[in-house]
Parts: sequence; structure tokens; C-alpha cells
Amino acid sequence: MKATWREIEAEREPFYKAAERELTKAFEATFERMDSALILATPETIEGKLLNAIDESEGDYVAAYAAFQGPVVEHYALAEYRKWSDAKAEKPAWLIKLLARVLEFAGGRITLVQETTKEMVRHVVTGPIMEEALNEGWGIDKIVRALRPELQEKVVEYAKDWRVERIARTEIIGSSNFSTMQAAGQAATDFDLELVKEWISTHDGRTRDSHASMDGTIEELDKPFIVNGSLLEYPGDYNGAPGEVINCRCAVATVARDLA
Repeated sequence: MKATWREIEAEREPFYKAAERELTKAFEATFERMDSALILATPETIEGKLLNAIDESEGDYVAAYAAFQGPVVEHYALAEYRKWSDAKAEKPAWLIKLLARVLEFAGGRITLVQETTKEMVRHVVTGPIMEEALNEGWGIDKIVRALRPELQEKVVEYAKDWRVERIARTEIIGSSNFSTMQAAGQAATDFDLELVKEWISTHDGRTRDSHASMDGTIEELDKPFIVNGSLLEYPGDYNGAPGEVINCRCAVATVARDLA
């Protein structure tokens, strides 16, 4: 029996929370580096120092993604594969390659996260405070005292209140559905199965109209869903248009062709 969207969301919830914890740690490491850079900067080098601090935090995000994506990939890939197989003893060799692909995708996502942080920092350090500071010749101590609350509100708190949850949910949706599809393809090959995929929408009043209308749509495993003009291999497709991927909470399921 196919899982309901409520059951699917309940299954994802612990993975959301784990991702939020890891991403929060990565953001906090970034902000600590930024604060240290701020203290050591001069009025002329503040922007560069802060942006460098963000770049130096890349490893923290790589570690975060590896920590929360590994369990997601393993859980959803094995659940899908074992749905079609009685072999439940060892982890298949292809699982390691699948995780490597997910982490490869993560590299581009991490770059986007960091670039967004940089844009937020630029907005603060090129704003009215720095303009006044440079015009009036403030010393670095006064500049730091003035910038810290702005950075705290517009970069740090915004990340903790909004960005962490949005990124975590978007990433978990993408990796869980991607892992399901990859495992389904592997199972179809290994066990000579004819499978199709089905789009499962979330019905809670917050789903995009374009996604709600996709509920129950059946497609071939190797054919994309057409969603509001965008081609998506699965909900949360890593290569999909941002407007159809960010904050998507839909799922994908596979069924035997003769039962679809």
C-alpha cells in the first residue's frame, strides 16, 4: 500500500532535524570566523576579510552535508531496493557510488549557500553605516561596534530563523527522492522489473498549485515529470528550476507497471 503524504513527512522529520543541526553548526562556524575577521580588519579591508572568512568555512559545510546526507541516502535507497528484493543482508556496492553522487551535487549547493551569505554581508558593509564611517573617519573599534548588531540581525539571525530550515528541507527532499529513483533504476535492472514512478503531493494548503496538480501523475522511470513547464526527474530535482525545487515537500513512489 502506498504511503500517504502525512506518513512520508513523518518519516522525513528526523532527517530534517539532523540536517538543521548540522547546518546550524556550519553557519555558527562561519559567523565565528566572520567575527574574528571583523576584529582584525581595517576600515578599508572589512568587506574582503568577511568574504574570505565565508570562503574559509567551506569545509564546515562539506562536513555538514556528509553528516546528514549519508543516513538519508542509505535509508531511502535501501528501502526502495529492498521493496523489490529479498536480499537484505549487506549493503550493495552501488550505494557507495550513490552517496558520492549526492555529495558531488552538494558541492554546487554549498557554493550557492556561501554566495547568498556573501550577498547579505555585502548589503550590510556597503550600507549607510560604512558610508558614514568612511566619511567621518571612524576608527575600527567604532565601526565594529556599529556593524556587529547589523550583521547579527541581517545575516546571523536570519540564517538561524529562516535559512537553516529552508535549506535543510530542500536538501532532504532532493536527496531522498533522488536516492529512491536511483535505487528503483538499479532494482529494475537487477531483477528485470518494469517500474513506473508516481508523483505524490503534500496536501496541507501550503503546496504550490503547480505541484498539487501533479498528485498521482504517472511517468516512466527514465522520463521527466513536466511541472509548470519545468522538467523534473523527481520532486526536488537537483537540476530543476529553483522556483519548482526550493521548499518543495512532494515525494515520488514507484509501482509495477501492471499495477499503475
